[in-house]
Amino acid sequence: MVFNNLKPTEVKYIIEDFNEIPKGFFKNIEMYPNFNKTKCPAVTSTNKKLYYVEPSIDLDIEFGLNKDGKEYYKYDFTSYSVPVSSETHEYIRYATQVVNNNNLCHLQLMTPYAFVTDNKDIEVISLPVDIETINCKYVPGAIKPYNWIRALNSSWAIEDISKPGVVKFRKNKPYLLLNFNKPVNLSYTEMTDVIRNYYNQSNKIVNYSYHLDTLMKHIFKRRPNKLLWYNPRMEFLIGFFLGYFLKEISSYLKRISNYDLDSNIDKEWDFLSRDDLP
Repeated sequence: MVFNNLKPTEVKYIIEDFNEIPKGFFKNIEMYPNFNKTKCPAVTSTNKKLYYVEPSIDLDIEFGLNKDGKEYYKYDFTSYSVPVSSETHEYIRYATQVVNNNNLCHLQLMTPYAFVTDNKDIEVISLPVDIETINCKYVPGAIKPYNWIRALNSSWAIEDISKPGVVKFRKNKPYLLLNFNKPVNLSYTEMTDVIRNYYNQSNKIVNYSYHLDTLMKHIFKRRPNKLLWYNPRMEFLIGFFLGYFLKEISSYLKRISNYDLDSNIDKEWDFLSRDDLP
């Protein structure tokens, strides 16, 4: 097969509980525009594989290492994009992480978007995005969400460690560009009890252990067979037929209760004989 003609797989995304920030603050994930009118199979094979999401704030972050070799960051945001409030500052501080590993200093702007699917083969990759930066490049990441419900973040690494890096996030430019290895129908879902229970198995587990391979093997065995059991169309059909049959049963029982047994018990029945048959 030269070009992809697979049927789309159902994938949902959730918005995690993000430090008690209203979920409505975060924008929806949108499908990247398709150009199927070109009729080019190389173009149409990307349909439903690329998705993006934009930030909800215009935010400039400078980060790097200070004179003592410690990580630092400082930020600036425009007052016309969000209110200048303690809640805004708290969100930025909660969402911003700067880490220096092996002399690789990188920034992560945390996002609340995590993915849920019952397809074991689905993989999602975060691709570089087109926003203004100084002295840093995007750090791609990938995950197979079947076993691990977790978010992908907008991550940036400094090129010259002796100089600070700057990333300028804008509300009208994606800070996440997501590439699925197969076509998907991606849509939002609330956390059901089933999803939340499995999500809590591994939520923030990276803060507690370096040996994720060992722990995740145990967690994978606790995964339910289906996380996306809920189907609105099927629920409608089940409700329709159940309502119909309950109505018919109720009507039948009512007829029985109103049946005049006394006036019909002595009724003579005229059964068919052999002569009545054609």
